[in-house]
Parts: sequence; structure tokens; C-alpha cells
Amino acid sequence: MPGKGRSSPKAFTRAMDELQAAMIVIPSEVCYLPKFTYIWTLGVGRFPDALRKRVSRDTGVREIARCFLDGAGMTLPGELARVTGLSRPEAGLGNRALVAEGYATMRGPGVYQLTGPSVSS
Repeated sequence: MPGKGRSSPKAFTRAMDELQAAMIVIPSEVCYLPKFTYIWTLGVGRFPDALRKRVSRDTGVREIARCFLDGAGMTLPGELARVTGLSRPEAGLGNRALVAEGYATMRGPGVYQLTGPSVSS
């Protein structure tokens, strides 16, 4: 049982997950002595230019959708939202922004495909 001023391991893990999701902390080293231990660092220390630049949420969502589509070649209904934690409507806005700029095509409701050569399976 946690003592006074101490959190449970579960609360610590949840807090670290939140910090990772926001790119505030990132793993910088992994050690195996005698079990896996992660050494964390501030994200801005590792990627100073990228993380100091402010972008609008719409731009960020569009670029997340772009990165996903670059890797997958195609996305199915709800897939981007499930993988990234975005809401389905917001993920759809990111995908539709890619369609508007000609980067992707909408094959059907919630189905988006990279324009041009697709990623081979």
C-alpha cells in the first residue's frame, strides 16, 4: 500500500502515459539490468525545433492523418481514431483535409486512400 506522499504504481503509469501522449516526455534509453528500465527525457530537449513551433489543432490533426496514411496507404472507418485516440469526427476532418488538398481520395464513408502509388502489402 502506498505510504504518505506516495502514489500507486498504477497512478504513476497513467501519469507517464499522459506525458508521453503529449510528447512532453520521451524514452531516451532502455537498460536491461536485471529488468527493463526506461530513462526518460523531455521531448523538447530531443526535438527542440519541432516541439517549440506552435501549430493549430487542425494542422496537427491533418498531419497526423497524413503520417498514418503514408504508412498504411488506406484507412478504414474509425481506424485513425482508434490508433491515435482522436475522436472519429476529428479524425475524419484530418482525412477530409487531405482529400481537399489532393493528397488522398475518399473511397467511401470513412475510407480514405493515398493518392498515387499505394503502399504494397
